[in-house]
Amino acid sequence: MTHFSWPIDGSIVGFYLLLTMIAGLAVRKYVGKVEDFLVAGREMNVYLGVASLAATEFGIITCMYTAQAGYKHGSRV
Repeated sequence: MTHFSWPIDGSIVGFYLLLTMIAGLAVRKYVGKVEDFLVAGREMNVYLGVASLAATEFGIITCMYTAQAGYKHGSRV
C-alpha cells in the first residue's frame, strides 16, 4: 500500500520539474555548443568540479534507498 497523496506529493514533484525547467531556460544563453554543455566550456574551477561530483554521487538512488530503509526499519538514531 502506498501513501502517495496527489495534492501534496504531486505538487512537490510538479514544483521540482517547474524549477528545473526555469533553471534550464535561464542558462540556455550560455550554452552554444555541445562542448559547452558537456564540459562546461572547459572553464570549471576545482570547487565547482567537487560540487558537481558530490551532487552526482549523492543522486536520486542514494535518496530513494535511504527513504526506503527508513520506511522499512524506522529511525535508529
